[in-house]
Parts: sequence; structure tokens; C-alpha cells
Amino acid sequence: MLLGIACLAAGAKKSLGYLTEHLHTAPAVALAGGVALFLAGDVAFRAVLRPLSCGSSR
Repeated sequence: MLLGIACLAAGAKKSLGYLTEHLHTAPAVALAGGVALFLAGDVAFRAVLRPLSCGSSR
């Protein structure tokens, strides 16, 4: 999750200064990859915590 946040921040830093221009490949990949890494980390974190819930029938 932290790696995803770092990649997202790097992509945002590179792209926010040039809002009116076409986004280059590296910042676009950093933005999309950062979001994807964060979501994958969140899913993995929730999957690890799911068996620890006590008495929940959901």
C-alpha cells in the first residue's frame, strides 16, 4: 500500500505542473500503477484480516 502511495505521489508531482499539456508515458504509468498497487495492497490487507474477525457470520 505504501509503495502505491509513493508511486501515485511521484506521478502526481510530475504531472501537476503541466496540466494543459499532454501527459507523457512515465507519469501516466506512475499514476495508474500507483493506484493499482494501492488497491492490490488494500485487497491483500483485507484478505489477511478477514479470518481474524470473531463471531461475524458475513
